[in-house]
Amino acid sequence: MLGCTRRSIGVAVAALALAASASCDPPPPTDGATELAVAVWTDLRIPDQLKSIRAVLWQGDVQRSEIRLLSDSGEAQPIVIRLSAAWMVRTEPVELYVEALDGSLVVVARRVRIPRLRAGSSAVAVSLQARCAGVGCPPDWTCAAGRCDRPDVPIDAVAASVEDLPSGAFSPGDEGRRVVGCVADADCEDGDPCTVDECAAHQCARIVMSPCVPCASDDVCAWRSTECMEGFCNRHGFCSVRARPPETPCDCGTDPCVVCCCRELGVCTGFDICINPDAVRECDGA
Repeated sequence: MLGCTRRSIGVAVAALALAASASCDPPPPTDGATELAVAVWTDLRIPDQLKSIRAVLWQGDVQRSEIRLLSDSGEAQPIVIRLSAAWMVRTEPVELYVEALDGSLVVVARRVRIPRLRAGSSAVAVSLQARCAGVGCPPDWTCAAGRCDRPDVPIDAVAASVEDLPSGAFSPGDEGRRVVGCVADADCEDGDPCTVDECAAHQCARIVMSPCVPCASDDVCAWRSTECMEGFCNRHGFCSVRARPPETPCDCGTDPCVVCCCRELGVCTGFDICINPDAVRECDGA
């Protein structure tokens, strides 16, 4: 039986013995790349603004791509796309291109240049934000946070897994949040008693209340009140604010020609009844 130990029978015979035994093959390299997990967070609404995400990975003249079709009922963030990286040279730079698609239309695109991959699996966070829609950037640049920037990310932004991505990789409050269009304020409720969660134009808006004050009645929260905003004790037992009803009177000066009423979003608005006789002459909420 042929073995793997080199014997003193000549180089040619030893080479023949090694070729004849499969168990003598050198083990595969253990420091190569296996995959890249792309962890996407977004504020685009699913499915009316975002139906799928495509990720393209390339190095030199070779590229691979994956597309993730998104559920109409929404997706928990981050939305993860996994690409094979076994074909890549791990120690050389990697280019990543991620597209938010509404059908065949590219709504937002993000380019990322990674200096090198980790041994085994790697993960990187990528944002696809609505404020980058329609923003044109110079070649070899990309849109991030609404402005053009270099696509390079530092090596410490590349983790071994999605769970190991550094703190701050995702927009605050977005990690774990389902991305889906809202109908009512209840659709946006995040369970945090110190936030006010509202649905506006089918998109969730979140206001952080600071300081966060516990309460048993609305009277405790009166300190938050203004002319067009009122403090109240929310169902979690903490002080929050809400807009006073439209047409609530408010004070914006002593000019007798100006009538002031609260409008949407808690804004005190003045109407000059001397210049415009048809303007409202008193606030309905008086």
